[in-house]
Amino acid sequence: MLPPLAVSFCLPIPQDTFRDLEAALATGSVPVEIEERDPPGPQAGLEWLLPTMAIVFIGKSYFDGFFKEAGKDHYTLLKKGLSTLYGRLVGPGAPALTVVSTAGKRSDNDYSLLFSLMAEADDGLRFKLLIQKSASEEEYAATVSAFLEFLDAFHAKTLGPAQLDELRSVRHVGRTVLLAYSADLKRVTVVDPLPPKVHQ
Repeated sequence: MLPPLAVSFCLPIPQDTFRDLEAALATGSVPVEIEERDPPGPQAGLEWLLPTMAIVFIGKSYFDGFFKEAGKDHYTLLKKGLSTLYGRLVGPGAPALTVVSTAGKRSDNDYSLLFSLMAEADDGLRFKLLIQKSASEEEYAATVSAFLEFLDAFHAKTLGPAQLDELRSVRHVGRTVLLAYSADLKRVTVVDPLPPKVHQ
């Protein structure tokens, strides 16, 4: 069984990047498991679907089991812990990461390839939250809150009709459903990982 909360990271990100996240969750009864993995070599694939250098993973058991018992108290701790990662992985102090395609061109991807949030869904699927590289601290906080609210509603089976329609219509590439925050809608929306020409 996958852990309720976990972090996977690789160098050059140091492990102490997550010390404040660990500290924020220390008062709760669900610790975060932190694992360093080997740095990736050259990778082929759609950028948004590639593993980011740091991933915070939220297991289904967090919402199906613990969250029902502890309620909003631990939810607040989790949001607080995730907020500590802004300055280290999203803000101006985040390490620079340059991705070069096989054609020798630099990536112009708007979303971070350094950091993402992932969550277990149903039937072997998973959600990946894409985070804007240029997000302000307020935008990052809104993004995280919207993602957690989405996960809570998904596992409680209380998602609204618009989000249910999006999930039913999306193509699952690599068993991953991509999500991003919409400031206009004040919620996360499904992102199609395939460019239009792929569908033609």
